[in-house]
Amino acid sequence: MGCCITRIEPESLPVGVIRERRCQDVFFLILFLVFTAGMAYVAVQAGQKGNLQLVTHGRDMYGNMCGINNIGGGFIPQTWSNNSRDMTSLPYLYWPNPLDTSIQLCVSECPQNTEVVDFSEYICYYHTNASLQQFLSGNCWPPYKAEPVINLGSVNTTTNVTVSTSNSTTSNNTTPGNNSTTNGTTTISNNNGTNSGFFHNFNGKQLVAQVLSDLVISWRWIALCVGGAVVAAFIWIILMRFFAGLIVYSTILLVYGGLITLVVFLWLFLRSRQATYDATPSENRLNADHRNLILMKIVTYGLTAIVAILVLLLLWLFKRIRLAVGIIKEASRAVVSSPSILFLPFSTIIALAIFGAYWIAVAVLLATSGQAVFSQTGMLRGYNTDNITEGLQFYHLFGLFWYWQLFIAIEQTAIAGVVGIWYWTPDIPWFPLIPSIWRIIRYHFGSLAFGSFIIALIKMIRFILKWLQSRLKGAQAGWLKCLLRALDCFFAVLERCLKYLSEKAYIMIAIKGESFCSSAQRAFHLILNNILRVGAVGVISTILLFLGKLAVTGGITALGVWLVSRDASVHYVVVPCLMIGLLSFFIASSFMDVYHIAIDTILLSFCEDCESNDGSAQRPYYMSDALLNFVDTANKHNTNHTTMVKPYTEGDS
Repeated sequence: MGCCITRIEPESLPVGVIRERRCQDVFFLILFLVFTAGMAYVAVQAGQKGNLQLVTHGRDMYGNMCGINNIGGGFIPQTWSNNSRDMTSLPYLYWPNPLDTSIQLCVSECPQNTEVVDFSEYICYYHTNASLQQFLSGNCWPPYKAEPVINLGSVNTTTNVTVSTSNSTTSNNTTPGNNSTTNGTTTISNNNGTNSGFFHNFNGKQLVAQVLSDLVISWRWIALCVGGAVVAAFIWIILMRFFAGLIVYSTILLVYGGLITLVVFLWLFLRSRQATYDATPSENRLNADHRNLILMKIVTYGLTAIVAILVLLLLWLFKRIRLAVGIIKEASRAVVSSPSILFLPFSTIIALAIFGAYWIAVAVLLATSGQAVFSQTGMLRGYNTDNITEGLQFYHLFGLFWYWQLFIAIEQTAIAGVVGIWYWTPDIPWFPLIPSIWRIIRYHFGSLAFGSFIIALIKMIRFILKWLQSRLKGAQAGWLKCLLRALDCFFAVLERCLKYLSEKAYIMIAIKGESFCSSAQRAFHLILNNILRVGAVGVISTILLFLGKLAVTGGITALGVWLVSRDASVHYVVVPCLMIGLLSFFIASSFMDVYHIAIDTILLSFCEDCESNDGSAQRPYYMSDALLNFVDTANKHNTNHTTMVKPYTEGDS
């Protein structure tokens, strides 16, 4: 990665995979390294300024941290130092009044039930003795059952508490329940008067335990189905080599057959309605019937015209559709010949998960680096973040976008490198994924950093636009809101276009070894000159990949339902089946994404092969004999075409 840049002119590049390469886009490589150093600086600043105790320990309404001795700790300003308390024995934050969440107190333990036998069990302000008078004054509240969550009492949703004594009855909207009172003893139940049925027996903790136990019990079936999903996705790719045409043509036949049937039905229905309207005496005809008849004619004529255009388009693009099927079959051969690339997405996911965990940790530290703000009465109002910290947060967010896109770019380029070698040379290395990744790290890391930087920048702009829209909620600047929405829409379309072009540029980088801009220009040139081929292959491959995801997910989920339903120890069959469905879809999507890159690589290689060669002995085709039948007649200079490949040696990588 340390060599200097030398631009390779496109006309000087030989056909096929370039073996002698130089470092490209070194400026963006250096920029990425500097940015990475900045990310490290952000992490150091977050560690110094952040306070994880704000995450692991609650903070009461006075600013004290629960479970910590706050006296002299600097958590509360000197002006309100008299509010500092030793909360070592009170580790849990509790909201005694769910209707007023500004009241937050530290407690020794979360209440275990909502049945109160005397007022001594009420939750009160500090230094306040629980009594009926304090309850009536709003200084005490009856407890409700809660569970500890990271030192925070998780609040049950509660309404309508009625407290009865022998002398008085008071209602307060804090806890649900019906009451029975004897001699001044207050009992609060939490069943809303329901003595039987599901809701009476419902226990959230028990439900969670049963769900987790179902997953543990079904782990064998889940693992079996996950393995089955991997096998099924691989089999689907193999089947595409032999039955892609059958699937494509069957799908086209069903779609066009359905459209033609719909048109025929509309014409028959229109004829029936027209006959009924004509048979009706003119004095009995309603204006609504006339309008409905005109509207039906518009719909019928319009749909007939659309179907006719689609039929003509199908006839015009029939050869391109056959080409799409051929390229899909070739992509299947390429993937099957190098099955290691199918598991590359899983490595990418692991890398993203590790980086995501790091990013979240730093983001949490940055979020806890603000200064606490207190009201004039000493109550904690919130936290203020200075401009420097806000800048670090935006910098850190941009790092998430950039790194995320870079990981995806590396994966796509590595796959394209393997498939490109397969297309342009038969001399494939034993494990082609390793030299493909090595070329990326050695020569093209700067180019991928450049491409991912562009997408990350667009995402950052869209985030800022959405952030500005959220800040304008409730404001009267309607024209400004409209402008921000229009800009967001524009950048959303721009992001999609740049993602598509970047993906094709990564393919050309893997094959030609040029810079990002040169590769994007070359890819755009190929797409523009072969727009019908690219469009047909794009539509057909999208349909096939969708059918593949649907087939793998549906089939494996059905298998999971059959296996899990036979196990009588499972409480909720839907839980492990849902897990099986999600994992199957994830695996199918990972395999199909690899297949998608392989198809695009074969397509662009085929287009370049057609433009650069003519099948003569001097300029032989690199494509297989299966694809040779789809070469345009204009490129056929003689009846005896020559196909020849340039040897590839791993040492040249």
